Amino acid sequence: MNIPVYVSGLQYPDMKVARAGVRLQQLQEAVRLFRTGTPYAITREDDVESRQQKVRITLNCPSHLPILIGELAFTLKSGLDQLAWQLALLGEHQPAHAIAFPIQPDRSRKSRERFMLATWDLPAEAVEIIKTLQPYTLGDQFRTHPLWQLSNLCRLDKHATLEVGGSKISITTPGPPGACQRRELPDGVEFRIPFELKDQVDIEVQPPDLVFGEAAHLPGSAFAVGEAEIAKIYEFVRDDVLPRFAKFFAGLPR
Repeated sequence: MNIPVYVSGLQYPDMKVARAGVRLQQLQEAVRLFRTGTPYAITREDDVESRQQKVRITLNCPSHLPILIGELAFTLKSGLDQLAWQLALLGEHQPAHAIAFPIQPDRSRKSRERFMLATWDLPAEAVEIIKTLQPYTLGDQFRTHPLWQLSNLCRLDKHATLEVGGSKISITTPGPPGACQRRELPDGVEFRIPFELKDQVDIEVQPPDLVFGEAAHLPGSAFAVGEAEIAKIYEFVRDDVLPRFAKFFAGLPR
């Protein structure tokens, strides 16, 4: 005989967020091993025709880091959607399948319609709390909101590829300004150094601060977050979002 297991109230959202915490720990450990290992590969190649030496510094970034971030982000978002579903179950009617925890950067007509559809069956008081958690409450700074960043991590992992870049790649080159040419690479940087200066190059590269997102290796990219920001996204959902709804499930196990 099959006995169904019913998880009510905040139990399932809590378990989802706890699972995301496991992914965060795995990500942090992978980043630690990367930084304390050999984070960069440095190669030199002489170009006799141009009488220049090409020095390439590229990231040896573990390929599974974007996978861990995608799993972390989607597990967190799933926990929020499960929260919305549990809130909807408090009503008298079977919730609609469109129920979800909305994340809106603005208050345009289309955004308001989506918000209303996602929260239609939720208690009115809970809807008001969700409104206070929306990225648009920060105005022009909505891109710094943890939930907006979470939504974009999910978007990239679903529709594109999360890229990994290093925010600190530098090299001391000799000679007058412009003597050594620099070219940005998707995973590092390349310098072209005249033969007469190549023995004077001092390469000292610090372990990088990793950034993840959309064209993360490019300055001024459309969207990118650092290691610390990912931890803050997780902590925001765990410590700021879920506790605000505990009163709706008073008396239910958690």
